[in-house]
Amino acid sequence: NTGATLTGTMLEITDAGGTQNVDLSTLQDGVDDADNDPANEFNTGATLTGTMLEITDAGGTQNVDLSALQDGVDDADNDPANEYNTGATLTGTTLEITDAGGTQNVDLSTLQDGVDDADNDPANEFNTGANLTGTDLTIIDDGGTQTVDLSSIGGDVTGVTAGAGLSGGGASGTPTINAAVNNGLNIDATANTIQLGGPLTEPTTLTYGTNSLTHDLNGTGDFRIKDSSGDRFAVLDNGRTALSAKVGINTSDPKGTLDVTSNNNTGLVLPRVTAVEDVTDGNGNPPVNGTTVYDLSRNATCFYQAGQWLCLGVDGSGKPGITFATPPLKETPTYVKASDPDNYRLFGEFVAISGDGLTVAVADRFGNSSSGGSQSGSIYIFIYDGANWSEQAIIRPTVIDGYDAGNSLSLSYDGNTLAIGQRNQPSNSAGINGNESTIDQFGYGAVYLYKRTGVNWTKEYFIKPLIPIANSRFGSSVDLSGDGNTLAVGTRNNPSLYIFEDTGSGLTEVVRLVSNGTGRQVTINKAGDIIAANGTGGATSVNVYEKIAGTWSLSQTFTNGGVNIGPAIQMDDSGNTIIVADENGLSSQGRLLVYQKNISLGTYSQTQVLTASNGEAGDRLGRTIAISGDGKTILTGAFSEDGSGIGFNPTDDNGAADSGAGYLFKWDDNTGQFIQSTYIKASNTDAGDFFGWGTALDETGSTVIIGAHREKSLLSGINPAQNDNSSNSTAGATYIYNTCY
Repeated sequence: NTGATLTGTMLEITDAGGTQNVDLSTLQDGVDDADNDPANEFNTGATLTGTMLEITDAGGTQNVDLSALQDGVDDADNDPANEYNTGATLTGTTLEITDAGGTQNVDLSTLQDGVDDADNDPANEFNTGANLTGTDLTIIDDGGTQTVDLSSIGGDVTGVTAGAGLSGGGASGTPTINAAVNNGLNIDATANTIQLGGPLTEPTTLTYGTNSLTHDLNGTGDFRIKDSSGDRFAVLDNGRTALSAKVGINTSDPKGTLDVTSNNNTGLVLPRVTAVEDVTDGNGNPPVNGTTVYDLSRNATCFYQAGQWLCLGVDGSGKPGITFATPPLKETPTYVKASDPDNYRLFGEFVAISGDGLTVAVADRFGNSSSGGSQSGSIYIFIYDGANWSEQAIIRPTVIDGYDAGNSLSLSYDGNTLAIGQRNQPSNSAGINGNESTIDQFGYGAVYLYKRTGVNWTKEYFIKPLIPIANSRFGSSVDLSGDGNTLAVGTRNNPSLYIFEDTGSGLTEVVRLVSNGTGRQVTINKAGDIIAANGTGGATSVNVYEKIAGTWSLSQTFTNGGVNIGPAIQMDDSGNTIIVADENGLSSQGRLLVYQKNISLGTYSQTQVLTASNGEAGDRLGRTIAISGDGKTILTGAFSEDGSGIGFNPTDDNGAADSGAGYLFKWDDNTGQFIQSTYIKASNTDAGDFFGWGTALDETGSTVIIGAHREKSLLSGINPAQNDNSSNSTAGATYIYNTCY
């Protein structure tokens, strides 16, 4: 039953709470209504119906919608219990509305211009318009427009709509800006966040005062800045930042991807790391080539290239120097078994790896022949995809059963050429691709040369000397140059070194060398122009041959002071470092002899003797040895070592007789010597396994191969369970250690 009556200049407002009178005389301009015409002072009326105020006189009728001022009750607060004793007083141009809920003041001064409407023209006091838009009251007539902000009148704003603009709100509400042209900006007052949900198609500016501005990508998506060429700047929700542009620091005209101009003569500080061995690409993978850091442990600037770090620093004497570092090995190897294991197969007795470290060959010397015959020899090829090893092929080279192929192996640098020795092969055929199937006498020997195209392996050559020698055991050792075009072959008996070359028209025997009982073990450098060979089991010398102007000749012989050396020998890619085993030295503890070439003199001299840190008599260090192509890492085995430990550098004991061990020696630039870095035990150490009989290293020493040809499990494949001992004795296994990335 709310009512409003205007009597003269007195406005009477009535509701259930009572009656209030407001004197509006101070707003007069000398007449009684809303204009300056005294002739129409009759029939004046004012009626409030709901929230609609109707003002009527002879000049016409005006309606004003006051609904936006409501708060759900009839007065100036949100409390319906105090709807009584309402007071309203106009003092000057200030309207004060009071009840038990509180007081509201409204400044009406902007409504005055000396007359009763929005302009100074008394001639147009009719057809007045008034609109409430949001909290803005707009009064319009022919004289112009006046706008009054009424936002201070009510309590909380519970709903405001301005075109396609602002909606929502309230003390606990969520105001959302859905601005015109769908600029996609969403403000969540409850969560104190700003969300960009659609295209910002109009100019948009975000400003803030003293508070921080945080864009939280956690659990959301990426923040990207694009142009027509794609992403220019991106902050990804995985914490990475990508920038696609030329970047200039202290320059607005960068000349490259990154152009830094010094400010106040300051320099560019490289990322500092504890050690380069810990550096990855951020995802646990190897750093990309060209990664550059400063190594605090070495006090050196280091560059990553081709699987190793090149570090520029100073040596112990303060002289500038270059050192190399490879990532550390993972202690857990890939445990490799034949896909068809059986007793007495000796899988892992002889192993080879390509220089790039991606292909491994493992001999199963008593595996089946291509016709299914036993004890004929099988070669298993495994390949690495950067994360995992898998079996690619099984090569069964022989057509005659029972003559155990695979007593020596060699792969080219790219792994596409494989040489396989078969020292017991019985045919007396001569030359290249003769008759393989005749059985004349045990021990003539032969070599098979296979080539890989894609994933397929094909036998290219069956190799015999031009003049076969009975029981010479041709093929007792083999080694290929880096490109696979030069092959060195040794004989165990009647010692000889045979050299074969393929210059484009097929493989041919170039020369047989017999100096000083040479040939039991042979090794060739990557370029294929230096070969070193030792003699029979009682040899006391090593012979080095060089190819000069197309001719092979003996360049140097060095001895071990009359003491027997052998059986293994290896050289690095350059041919400047040669490692010779002395397996029987120190009461069969074994040792390695290091010979290095004086470049200016062109001669070799013994520079170091290497022994195991825990060596004991009978360990037999040096049965096989390997040196990385870069000459920085040496690997050897002591197949009769007795420790029972597992993994890298375990506590030494004698708890597992003939379990075997591997030893890594690393070149140290500061001391100019090889130093033992790692004592390696199998991941499933067991007595009698002969871990360390077969050994191989890739170009940088980043991949380590160790065979245990008497390991007893009959399980098959890659990484089967390692606790099986069901074989009678010699199924065999191979262990592949890769770097941590």
